[in-house]
Amino acid sequence: MRASLAIDTSTSRTLVSVILGDKEIWHKFQDGATAHGAALPTLVAEGIKKVGIDQVVVGMGPGPFTGLRVGIAFARTFALARSIPVLGVCSLDAIALPIGDKDFIVTVDARRKEVYWARYINGIRQGEPTVNFPADLAGAKIYADLFPDMKALVNLSKSQNIVAPYYLRRPDAVATAEKLITFRAATALDIPVLTSLDRQLFPYSPWSVAQFKEELAGIPNTRHFLVATNEKEEIVGYAGVFAPAAGVEADITTVGVIEGYRKQGVATHFISQLENWSRTRGASAMMLEVKTDSFAAIRLYLSLGYLKISIRMNYYGPDMDAQVLRKEL
Repeated sequence: MRASLAIDTSTSRTLVSVILGDKEIWHKFQDGATAHGAALPTLVAEGIKKVGIDQVVVGMGPGPFTGLRVGIAFARTFALARSIPVLGVCSLDAIALPIGDKDFIVTVDARRKEVYWARYINGIRQGEPTVNFPADLAGAKIYADLFPDMKALVNLSKSQNIVAPYYLRRPDAVATAEKLITFRAATALDIPVLTSLDRQLFPYSPWSVAQFKEELAGIPNTRHFLVATNEKEEIVGYAGVFAPAAGVEADITTVGVIEGYRKQGVATHFISQLENWSRTRGASAMMLEVKTDSFAAIRLYLSLGYLKISIRMNYYGPDMDAQVLRKEL
């Protein structure tokens, strides 16, 4: 019978098991969100005393960056040193397999008050795992903060071998040149700053205080709104989306980044998060308008898969047309 060393570090728990055929003959774990690197060698050294190992099966996430990398790097190095196969499996699938409900969602902590999650119908994952705020999830029973089942991890390796880790987002802070940028949900306390920045960035059609209040009042039912802050916790960018119902287009309502923080990946991160949130709402596509002479913005959207579909004449005022873009989800 084949003996598998199973490793998962996608959660706050370091999990190690030895599976002989279909039977788990040894299992041990250690809790601690920052303990993976120290715990893993000790646990594996104990586990491999039980039987000769024929293959390594490792959870590929999603999970927090450092812990997940520790587990995957250790598994690959161990397998390479012994000239045995290493197989990768989606960690969320290993959580979901024993549950058995018809329609449900599994989540694990992604930190920053977010969760990594996937939806399952009749045991089949619907799309790729993603990351969102818990309040944004709806439509099925949620199983939260469970740990991968190691026998399931090995069983799944017979039908899947994921090569690339599920790194679904950047670390909590994004280092860009000499800047440190973080992202969070907008709150009503941000409205005065947002109104001021909007007048600077979009002087031809700035939003009023009432418009920002309306946007934030729709969170989380129909709207999602984010801000980016620098190391001084000053707002340097913001973005929002309106997704009225499943099966229709979501509308990116605004994306703004102040001078000095552009070309740093801020807008790209915003758009990715807005798209992910819209998918959870069942949106069929993303729509947006951008001023026809905003060439840098249009280039960015085109690079992210958006297509030009029409022009709206005088959308921002006399002789200020808008390019309409769309991306299928």
